[in-house]
Amino acid sequence: MISFDSLRPDLVQALRDAGWYSQRRVDAAPWLESLRQEGYVPNSKAEEILASLGGLVIEPTAKCGPNFSNDEPFNLDPISAGAGQRGLALEIEAALGGQFFSDR
Repeated sequence: MISFDSLRPDLVQALRDAGWYSQRRVDAAPWLESLRQEGYVPNSKAEEILASLGGLVIEPTAKCGPNFSNDEPFNLDPISAGAGQRGLALEIEAALGGQFFSDR
């Protein structure tokens, strides 16, 4: 299980403000199936993260200074992030030397 205890208090508060709580679990199956169809191979950690955080919309914690450049919320929507992006993900994996959504 993921431990959120080590996160900074302001980040934990931002997660709570977005609707997260320690036992939050949503059905990640539709996201995972869509990502599989794109060629991603989910691992147990990715599944756990999606079940705990998927669907949250997190507002910027700071309204001045360095934060999101456009002050828009961070939307934890794996389909928006992954759909149509597998080619780019493969390039990034090749450049960084890793597989970031795979058990392989």
